[in-house]
Amino acid sequence: MTPTPSALLALIAPAAFLFTAVVGLARPGPRPRLVGGLSLATAGLACAVALLAALLVARHGPMQTPMLGRAGLGFALRLDPLSVVIFAMISCLAFLILRFSRTYLDGDSRQGAFLGWLCATIACVQLLVLSGNLVQLAVCWVATSLSLHQLLIFYPERRAGIIAARKKFLAA
Repeated sequence: MTPTPSALLALIAPAAFLFTAVVGLARPGPRPRLVGGLSLATAGLACAVALLAALLVARHGPMQTPMLGRAGLGFALRLDPLSVVIFAMISCLAFLILRFSRTYLDGDSRQGAFLGWLCATIACVQLLVLSGNLVQLAVCWVATSLSLHQLLIFYPERRAGIIAARKKFLAA
């Protein structure tokens, strides 16, 4: 498989989710209109990018970006039929979960922060699925675990959440 720079197109979705996460964590208050709207727009964009990536793979076959790094260690994206299907599934589920969370948490004192951590988790999972090498996969796995941990301990007064976070931490 020859390196194809057009596979970098898939990087738009996780980058948008990371941007939304930063905005969400900067505006942690209740009813953050900007964060709520931005998170849904980002999820819609991710669905469109996943569809476009699927079309690229269907037309040109599996693709991989050039490696940014040395000695096989660095950053690369790989688009093949399986990764594109999972990428599309993550994007569609992200839209549904963000839509539900936006409504369910309406008025919560830290709604913006929750949406920020949720967007960070989604971005990490998308990068994990699109990983082009083993080191990147491991780094994305750890980042996914850490951001998911923040979601589990979001309400520190809920004992069940703390117990679940500890179990997840031990398992991961």
